[in-house]
Amino acid sequence: MENSYFTVNPYTGEITTTKPLDYETARSHTFVVVAQDGGSPVLNGTVRVEVTLQNVNDNPPRFSQPVYNEYVTEDAGRGELVTTGKVLWETLLESLSNGYVDPEDNA
Repeated sequence: MENSYFTVNPYTGEITTTKPLDYETARSHTFVVVAQDGGSPVLNGTVRVEVTLQNVNDNPPRFSQPVYNEYVTEDAGRGELVTTGKVLWETLLESLSNGYVDPEDNA
């Protein structure tokens, strides 16, 4: 097996990752695993393994400015708008591609 992302335990056959996987870099990984017994004659089998990654929102939201300063009166009512901010386009695209919808967002 030649794949730098996975390793196979030669005794159990368990396949594990060897380093972090990133959907944005590679959406799937394919490799061949060969198993052989210790008999005489030696018998072996080959299988093609394809690991397909699911995208997760692994990047934190980024806003157009680092700090938003606003003043609110002490008698402000519940649900009163305090401020609005701009989320950068890359953050929005990743959230949408993952099917994320904020249930608190009434916009």
